[in-house]
Amino acid sequence: MFGYRRALSRTRASVLLLALATLPLLAAGCTAATSDGPREDPKAKRAAVIRPPLTLDGVLATSEALGTLPLGWWADGTSDFRGRQDGLGIALQYKSESAWATLYLYDFGERNIVGKGEDARIEVVAKQALREILSTYGNVKAGTLVVVPLCGGSGVRISAHVEDAGDRRASYLYQSSVPGFFVKARISILPKAPSPVVEDLDAFVESRCRAILEQFGPRPKGRDGQLL
Repeated sequence: MFGYRRALSRTRASVLLLALATLPLLAAGCTAATSDGPREDPKAKRAAVIRPPLTLDGVLATSEALGTLPLGWWADGTSDFRGRQDGLGIALQYKSESAWATLYLYDFGERNIVGKGEDARIEVVAKQALREILSTYGNVKAGTLVVVPLCGGSGVRISAHVEDAGDRRASYLYQSSVPGFFVKARISILPKAPSPVVEDLDAFVESRCRAILEQFGPRPKGRDGQLL
């Protein structure tokens, strides 16, 4: 009788200890179940998405894989002008069945160039580029200057016409900026080729600006001031 009570007492104590030991495990299991697994460290996640800084060497190194090109365009090489003169940068060449395009990144020795085409020097630099074109090519006549969406902000587009053996074809100069660099694009419509819709050319230049911005530099800050 007494032995039976002792055994029963020991059994109840063992059950109680087992229950107490099991509770933390059950709690952990419930937490994992309600949060869909272990919680991620937000700081580690933010650190993982910080992009490399925007440098001309970085753009050249990734030029072939710099975002998805619009349908009908393909990459056609790069050029590095930095050894020729201070302030000159690099160029990325592209082609389509109807046009050739060159995207230039440079700083002209200027500092603190603001991105999104918000730099006050954008229009001045664009008109300087146009003057260089007109002085180099006697068969080019300048057209209108309009403001267009570029580089996540705004920029300018200057149209021109090229007279070539009696054939008149369009040409376009774009100017904007990304943090630290001016962005210029020149697009020439090929002889005898059908002239593309100008808004499609705008979208092509914007896609190149966006690709650079998405590849390089930190993401914008969130509400908590931390990098997203």
